[in-house]
Parts: sequence; structure tokens; C-alpha cells
Amino acid sequence: MPSLLSQTLGISAKSSSWGWMEKAAQEKRIGERLEAERMGLNDDTKAVVRALKVLNPGFEDVDDVLITRTVNAATEDYPGKPPEYRAEKASKEIEKILAWRAAQEVDSILERDLANTEEFHRSWPVTLHGSDEFGHPIICERIVDIDAKGLEGPGFAKGLAMMHRVQIMEALDHFKRRTAIAKGHRLHKHVWVIDLQGITTSHLTGSVRTFLYDLISLCQDKYTDTLHAMWLVNAPYVFRAMWSAIKTIVRKSTKDKIQILGESDASGIESAMELLSVSPEAMPTCVPGGKTDGTRAWDIVLRAREERKRAREKETEANEGSPASTCTVENAAIEDDSSRD
Repeated sequence: MPSLLSQTLGISAKSSSWGWMEKAAQEKRIGERLEAERMGLNDDTKAVVRALKVLNPGFEDVDDVLITRTVNAATEDYPGKPPEYRAEKASKEIEKILAWRAAQEVDSILERDLANTEEFHRSWPVTLHGSDEFGHPIICERIVDIDAKGLEGPGFAKGLAMMHRVQIMEALDHFKRRTAIAKGHRLHKHVWVIDLQGITTSHLTGSVRTFLYDLISLCQDKYTDTLHAMWLVNAPYVFRAMWSAIKTIVRKSTKDKIQILGESDASGIESAMELLSVSPEAMPTCVPGGKTDGTRAWDIVLRAREERKRAREKETEANEGSPASTCTVENAAIEDDSSRD
């Protein structure tokens, strides 16, 4: 039976949480998602990609991970629609993403020092923890740790906080691509844990709410299909008012991956961890049974920056005919990272 909190929030197996499904159905759905991520495209989504490249031949040079993610999201959002219909939806989304990345110079954001870095990471701490068996990294943040006043202080121009989040997402993408090479299979998703303990009605309005809405928009619209699962843990009853508003802006392919767990729902967390093959050692301490404090997001950004720099140096050496082997940016990062361990 679903928990009282789930009933209050109006969550169902069809619309959101895995908690309502029979275990076999849950395992089947998760298995299908993992297989889709591992393989990238099946016969159906390959047909969408073919239609997409007929519709927009310029996409031949677009990152295949972005195309795969966007096509898979369109397929989840519009199940049963013809390939041409989904291709049109994916095409519009890719065009918006590419235009946004160009306008914000996202491809180089890991190499840039953004303004108020120290203040941002103090005011909105995000941590990286372990990973599930597939290799999805686990990130965590706590709502009560968000200092809205700090994010609106001197030097924080409009949109700067979100650009810091973009920098974190790009570092996370680098981390996932590196892990994919080590694992030997495609991997472009992560597990997102948000601790709602201590949330009050004051978080339902004003700056914190604005930051959260902007973050949801960023993640689902600019980083389409990068979410494997989201756990909203330690959710108090006051959260039902916020969820009623939030779920109206969450797309179907995202909403289906969200699970809301109450403050005393340790058994729900245990079941979710079992289904996703996550050990307690990989989970943040805000989750019942979790055992890791995690690594600061800023440290992950710095590490990604360093690895990309070393990879570029290796490529330059290879292009100049030095003994260094030719390799991609991600391969170079893997080689250097392995040598440090």
C-alpha cells in the first residue's frame, strides 16, 4: 500500500513514484531504462533519429549523446506517436539547447572562473557521493542549506546562480562520460537526492522557490534525459503544497522518475536503494542508512577542469607527433586518473 504522504501528494504508479508498483513491475521498468541508456537507441528510436536528420541535416555534427537523450525523452513524453512527430519535437528542443549553449558559452564554462564562486558554493552547497551499480553518480543537496540572501548579495547579477549550476552540470557530465569509458557502456544519467527536512512554508514563496523552479527548468530543458532517479527524502506534510505547484511544470519523462519519501519512511528508502542497486556506502548521510558525506561540487568542477586541461595537452602532443598516444579528452582523463590511484 502507498504511504499516507504519497496519498496526500497524489502520487501514483502512473504519474510518479515507484512506490505504488509491484516489485516485479518496478524492476522491469528500471531494467528497461537501464537497457535503453546502455544501448543508446533501439529500432524505434533509430527511426526517430533518421527522421530527425532528414528534418535537420545540420544535426549530423551534433553530439550523439545529446541527440540520443533528446530522442529518448521525446519518446517517453509522446509514446505511440510516429517517428516524424517525435523527430519534430526533438528537433525543436535540440535547436533551443544548442542556441542556449552558444549564447552562454557553455562549452567553455568549466575553464572559466565565474563571479562569486566561494559565496555561491557556501550559499547553495551540492555534494557528489558514490554511484549505483550501473555507474550513475549520486548528487545531493538540502533545501535548508540554501541561503537565498547570500545568492542575492552584491555581485550576484541576475542568472549568475544558475550559471554556477550549469558549471556543476557540465562537471557532472564530464564525470559521467569518464565513468562510461571505465564501465564500457553508455552512461549519461545521475541519481539526484534532495533532502526536504526542515522545509517550511517560507520555502514555498520568494527567492528559494524561484531558485528551485529555475533549477528544475534548467535540468529538464537544458539537460534533457540526464535523470535516472530523483529521491525527495525526509518530506514533511507541508511539502504537499509545494509539490502541487511543482508537478505542473515537470515533464512526463521527468515526473515518472521521482519518488517522494516521508521523514520516517526508512523502509521506502531501503526498497528504493535495493531496486537501484545502491549501497549505503554510496548514499549521503541525510538518507536513513547513508554513510558518505560526499565531495563538494566545487572540488568536482576543479577536478574536471584539471582533467580536461591534461587531456588537451595530450592531444596537442599527439598531433605534434610526440610519443604520446592519440586519445580523446575522456580517454586522456581516464589514463591520468588511473595513474593517480
